[in-house]
Amino acid sequence: AFRYAFLRQSQSRLLGRQPLLLVRIAYFVTQVLVANKAKSKPFVIVAPDEPRKVWRAVAITPPNIANDFGKRFRIAARAVGASLTYDGFDAAAIEIPSGLEY
Repeated sequence: AFRYAFLRQSQSRLLGRQPLLLVRIAYFVTQVLVANKAKSKPFVIVAPDEPRKVWRAVAITPPNIANDFGKRFRIAARAVGASLTYDGFDAAAIEIPSGLEY
């Protein structure tokens, strides 16, 4: 089980250009949830990069859980016939072509 957030509003349309910013937002949201007594779970955040016509997804996990979202993302993409682009060295940060984000 994991939590997720889609940032769809016009204010977030440029957040997808900065994967590190998405990671920081994910950690912040997770810390707030845990501080409010929610169970610590992996968190996926997805935001549009409108100029490039892609969506960027990043996944973080609690320190005691291995981050296997690179594998999960590949399996999901294969299931729907989508192509993914990995962002740098982190398999848990991907780009999804617009129209395939759901």
